[in-house]
Amino acid sequence: MAQMNEDNRRELLQDVLELIASLIRTIHVRRALRHVCPEPQLNFWRVIRGDLTDFAVLEWCKLFGSDDEQHQTIHWKNVVPDIETFRQELFAHLHLSPEEFNAYWLEMKRYRDWGVAHHDRRRKAIPRYPHFDVALESAYFYFDFVLSELNEQGIELGPRDIRDYAARFFEQARAIAAVAMDATKSTPERVF
Repeated sequence: MAQMNEDNRRELLQDVLELIASLIRTIHVRRALRHVCPEPQLNFWRVIRGDLTDFAVLEWCKLFGSDDEQHQTIHWKNVVPDIETFRQELFAHLHLSPEEFNAYWLEMKRYRDWGVAHHDRRRKAIPRYPHFDVALESAYFYFDFVLSELNEQGIELGPRDIRDYAARFFEQARAIAAVAMDATKSTPERVF
């Protein structure tokens, strides 16, 4: 981790919180759409869900994918001072072994590399869309770590309880998705 002054560190931590909050909201909007209508008939809704999937994977990879210090300054390895302690606590929080986390990491990175960031013919070998339970829990964990460090510096940012915020955000997104889906239920798909 490169040395930086206190103001730069504070700014970096705030950037991390913003990105994590964006990731959490993206996953919950995607889940809300799926909850309301698991198999949408309109391509409009399929495109939106697909884009949310791609965006969530991209955002998660900024936090947990490549740890190139120059290009991914907010990757956890470039932010936390004690990498080994954070790693062990993350695995314990996720109830995953290092091998299980690595398998998830490879799945997410492969999806990003082959299907989102690049046009790679190997994308057809990806068996399914990513599941976001581990992504969400790892984001919660990282958020709490960063929030704690900011609190130690006397900086009070919210939300204080990211899980409560996420649950309330999901409920609102679900209600909005229900209204939006209902508004389009009689619209036939005309473009095949």
